[in-house]
Amino acid sequence: MPRLEEVVYYLRGLWLVLKGKPEGLGYLDLTEQGFWRSWWSLVYVLPPTLLSYLAVKTLVLSIHPDPGVIGVDFYFKLAAVDYGSTVITTVIFLVVARFGGFGQFAPAIVIALNWLAVPLQWAFSFENLIQIYVPGSALLTESTQFASMLLTAFLSYRIIDRIVGGSALVSATSLLTLYVVPQLSQYKIAQALALLPDL
Repeated sequence: MPRLEEVVYYLRGLWLVLKGKPEGLGYLDLTEQGFWRSWWSLVYVLPPTLLSYLAVKTLVLSIHPDPGVIGVDFYFKLAAVDYGSTVITTVIFLVVARFGGFGQFAPAIVIALNWLAVPLQWAFSFENLIQIYVPGSALLTESTQFASMLLTAFLSYRIIDRIVGGSALVSATSLLTLYVVPQLSQYKIAQALALLPDL
């Protein structure tokens, strides 16, 4: 597992890339080993991930006041949706990249966005705190979630664009794949698990 100092080093590189300095990519471990190590980012975002599950629980209980509707399996299903969609998205992206002629950039894109997710998920935890502690905040929550989504897409596009050397078509294709596939896969997995059938 990468030490916190290493993660901070990676994030410093991403910050340089976002500032328009491609040399920031040199801070990342873009080797095959670095690809697999980048998945440790899921451990670093575990606290905000668990907080998001509590936010979903709050939403469910606002519709079904009976706590009995939520059991231990509820959290396992949420995890299955999260991590299942992550695996599916990554596999599909790698396939799209290979057949789209930019397979050489795909591992670096995955590595960079995996580490980018660490500060973003921690920063966006306030959305879940609003949902948990501010009753009737649906409009505020949806607004902040939309703003967060736009910011994430913008930052992701800038990083992808630097990695692929400024090819707008490749950057747009990558971003579209990485944002549309998770939405569809999460919906399908949730549907298959009969998660939140009445919402």
